[in-house]
Amino acid sequence: MESDHALDHALKGEPSSIDLGLMTNDHGRQEYFDNTLGIGFDTIVTIRAHKLKLLRGFLMYFAAVISNDFQ
Repeated sequence: MESDHALDHALKGEPSSIDLGLMTNDHGRQEYFDNTLGIGFDTIVTIRAHKLKLLRGFLMYFAAVISNDFQ
């Protein structure tokens, strides 16, 4: 989907329920995503997790949760 069409669809399209999305870039790389909103503890954990450059996946978030308890 072209970006201008995607934006138009997002702004004017009919809402629908989904659990998971899949994006594919021009090189065929695929990435699953979900759409969430956080405004508290989960937001702080996510911000801290993305600052941990040596860790990835579950361990990255687990370390951020543990570090949050000691702040």
